[in-house]
Amino acid sequence: MLDGERLLERVIRNADMVRKRVNRMKNIFSFTRQDIVARGYDLDVTKLTLNVTRTGLAGQEIEDILAEKYKVQVDAADLFNMIAIMGIGSDKSDVDRLVDALADIDDKYRGGAQNWVLQIPELTTEMVMNPRDVFLLHKSKRVPLSKSVGQISAQTLTPYPPGFPS
Repeated sequence: MLDGERLLERVIRNADMVRKRVNRMKNIFSFTRQDIVARGYDLDVTKLTLNVTRTGLAGQEIEDILAEKYKVQVDAADLFNMIAIMGIGSDKSDVDRLVDALADIDDKYRGGAQNWVLQIPELTTEMVMNPRDVFLLHKSKRVPLSKSVGQISAQTLTPYPPGFPS
């Protein structure tokens, strides 16, 4: 595609514009590349991570409000964040609709949750076989989770979507 670079630059410009506009809101913010690089990581700038913790609402609740009231769909949501993905099909009207909807939500919606605390048990693992050896073994069986203690997993567990802050 001859215009690929130009199209991608437009996507990045639009995503940066969303971040700037969102980061002027009181209760919603979007991570910038500088925020993430400062933590030792990098950021896919075409994905907008929108933190909604200060609204007192869960990301899933705001995702539902966006879909039902504003006809805006995000890629994914968790308790604290939503991910909106920008692409070459996203134009300025899409950007404006997303930001305008978020601004309206920022002004009109409040939840009761404060001082969110997640109680997630620590996942500890022990590697007893090299992943390559497991792959080449070609011998595995399905086991119910309730009977999996002491078994060796032939699959990996990967958080999705990539880019969701943990």
